[in-house]
Amino acid sequence: MLENKQRFIGQIMTSKSPVRSCEDVDEQVLSYAEVKALCAGDSRIKEKMDLEVEVAKLRMLKSEYQSTQYQLEDRLLKRYPEQIKKKEAQIAGIKADQKTAEQHPKSENVFCGIEVFGKEYTDKKEAAKALLKAGMAFTNSSSEQIGTYRGFELHRSYNIASDEIQLEIQGQICYTFPFSKTDWVNLSKLDTVLDKLPEVLKEEQQKLDMLHQQMGDAQKQLSQPFPQEEALREKTKRLEELTAELDMDSSTKTNSAEEIIKTGYQKQTENTPLKQLRCSHLRQKRAEIKAGMEY
Repeated sequence: MLENKQRFIGQIMTSKSPVRSCEDVDEQVLSYAEVKALCAGDSRIKEKMDLEVEVAKLRMLKSEYQSTQYQLEDRLLKRYPEQIKKKEAQIAGIKADQKTAEQHPKSENVFCGIEVFGKEYTDKKEAAKALLKAGMAFTNSSSEQIGTYRGFELHRSYNIASDEIQLEIQGQICYTFPFSKTDWVNLSKLDTVLDKLPEVLKEEQQKLDMLHQQMGDAQKQLSQPFPQEEALREKTKRLEELTAELDMDSSTKTNSAEEIIKTGYQKQTENTPLKQLRCSHLRQKRAEIKAGMEY
């Protein structure tokens, strides 16, 4: 049972991927020769057992280190480049939309106008009602253009997940917010989204800088070797030396025992004919004495 338990723990302590972890390292299975040496007070056995536990832990740590290295390589080769490329395209789109918004500024005193289903509205109240009407009677999940505002296309769509109608400002990037049942709120949100484009651009630029920083940190971490490599190499070497010594001692003792048994057997074989000769000689003497007395 103990041996099976050790083998199970040994599977968890494997250095192969996928990496597995186990806090407790169980006792190792000892051979009969090692048990005898341990009982005889051989300090090498205890040292060997301690080294086996330490080497197993170090190999587990190295396996985890290698798994982390593989993940870093995957991020550097695929994940980070893809995210950076996507973020750069998004930033370029926001910059283009910001320029479009600047070319079609809103007026504080005069409504700049909106087009809904091909009709131009210059009155703000009428425009708000038309925009609300265009959005409320819509249940199609696909996006559909309903007009234009300040150089941007306006689309409506139905979000099945949230069960709400959405208004989309379509430029190089799509900016979405839910339709409000209050007519003037929708017009106000259009201007709010466009006015906040510089802030959105700043936030996305910070995210891009963070991606570059994460990529640089990953490259530095990837270049670092396993910190306990030297300790693992030294302990593994010492463990191999002890194992070889103990195996040699065990083999020598076994050969000595076999030699003793063999020698004893040979002596017994050699002595047996001598005893037989002595018995034969005594029987012959007795027969001669008995014959002389009869004569």
